[in-house]
Amino acid sequence: MAITKQDVWRVANEINAGGEKPSAVEVRKRLGTGSYTTITAALKEWVEPEASDGDELAPVPAEFEDRIVQAGADLFAIAMRIAGEQFQAERDAWAAERAQIEAERDEAIRLADAVTADLDEERETVRRLQVENAAIVEERAKAYAIAEERARTAQTAREEADASRGMSERLKGRIEALEAVIERLQPTTHPEKPTAKKAKTGNGDKSSTRTDPSVTNPEG
Repeated sequence: MAITKQDVWRVANEINAGGEKPSAVEVRKRLGTGSYTTITAALKEWVEPEASDGDELAPVPAEFEDRIVQAGADLFAIAMRIAGEQFQAERDAWAAERAQIEAERDEAIRLADAVTADLDEERETVRRLQVENAAIVEERAKAYAIAEERARTAQTAREEADASRGMSERLKGRIEALEAVIERLQPTTHPEKPTAKKAKTGNGDKSSTRTDPSVTNPEG
C-alpha cells in the first residue's frame, strides 16, 4: 500500500503533539508500511504547527538526504550479507549433517551386509553339521545292527556249544557203558590150549557152548 506525504505529515503531527520529535522510524512504525526514503522525503517538508512567525524550517541539504539514502542502502546490504552468511552457514551445517547421516546409513548397510553374510555362513555350517550328524547316526545305527547280529550269532554259537557239550557228555556216558560191558565180557584168565581129544569133544558137543545169561545187549 503506497503512502502519501499527507499520511506522513498526519502521523508526524500526532507524534509532535505527544511531545516527541517525529522520526522516519517512528512514523513508519505507526503507519505500518512505506519506505524510509518516502517517509524521510515527506518529513523534510513537514513543518511543526506551532512554529512562530510563520518561519519555515530550512530544507534538508541534498547531501544529507543522499547520505541517509546511502546509509539505508548500506544497512540493507549489510543485512543481506549477514542473512546470506547465516543462510550459508545453516546450509553448510545441514550439508555436514546430511553427509554424517549418509555415512552412518552406509555404515549401517555395510554392517547389515556383514551380519547377513555371517548368518549365511552360520546357516551353511549348521546344514553341514546336520548332514554330518545324520551320517554319524546312520553309521551308528549300522554298527548297532552289526553288534546285535554278532550278539545273536554269539548266542547261537553258545547254544550250539552247550548242545555239543551235552551230546558229548551223553556220548561219553554211552562209551563208558559200552566199555563196561566189554570189560565184563572179557575172561578174567586165559584158558589152556585144548588137546586134540578135547578139541574133538568140544567140536562134537555143541551144547557145551552156552551163552552167558549175564551178558546183555549193550544197546538193550
